[in-house]
Amino acid sequence: MPYEAVVTEIKEMSHRLNGSENTFNPQMLIPLIERYALEHQREVNADRWIPDLFITVGFPYEASIAVIQQLWYGNVTPFTGQGNRVLASHIVYLVDRWFEDCLGRNERPFGGEENAREIVLLLGAVAGGVNGLSSADKVFVEDVRRRIGRSFR
Repeated sequence: MPYEAVVTEIKEMSHRLNGSENTFNPQMLIPLIERYALEHQREVNADRWIPDLFITVGFPYEASIAVIQQLWYGNVTPFTGQGNRVLASHIVYLVDRWFEDCLGRNERPFGGEENAREIVLLLGAVAGGVNGLSSADKVFVEDVRRRIGRSFR
C-alpha cells in the first residue's frame, strides 16, 4: 500500500473518531506506523510524511516525541541501524516543528525553560547516538539547539 493511502486512511480514522486518545491512541499508533514505514516504505523519498501525519491528526508534540524517543532508546528490530537514524530524524523534525509552532502562537517554547532543557538534552543524545544522524541532520540539530538557547536568553 503506498504511503499516501496510509496517510489518507489514518486521517479519515482520526476524523471519524474525533481524535479521541482512548480510541486513537498515539502510544499504540505511532509504533505501528513507524514500523510499517520501516518495513514497507523504506524507498519512499518523502521522509517526513510520518511526523507530518502525527501533527496533522493532532497528536500532541510531546506525546509523539516521547513515543518515538522510547522506540529510539529501545533500539529493537526494525528500529536499529538505519531504522534508528530515521527515528532520530523524526525526533529532530518534531522538536523543530513544536518550537516553531510555539513561537508562531507567541508561547514559551516547550511550555517553559525546564522542558526546553530536557529537549536540548534529547537533541544532544540523538545527535551523538550510536547510529548517528547524517551530517546534514547534525547541522540541523545544532541549529535547532542554538535557536532554543537564544529564545531563553
